Amino acid sequence: MPRWSPASFSGSVTIACGPLYRSLGGEAYAVMALLAVVGAGGAVLLMRRWRGERVVGPIQVQPQSAGRRRHDRA
Repeated sequence: MPRWSPASFSGSVTIACGPLYRSLGGEAYAVMALLAVVGAGGAVLLMRRWRGERVVGPIQVQPQSAGRRRHDRA
């Protein structure tokens, strides 16, 4: 199952805005402003609920042999 990052979500919204601007013209600004309000509301909810704990688990680093590095593989 793919995970959505903020950047991929933002990119998807930006791509969707092209047809939205074409069909709504200047009224599309209201849609983008509403999206900004939803994002700000999400940030406020996160700020109120998050207590400083770790959001993701620690990063697992796989050790590599010194004799054979990734860029040596062809």
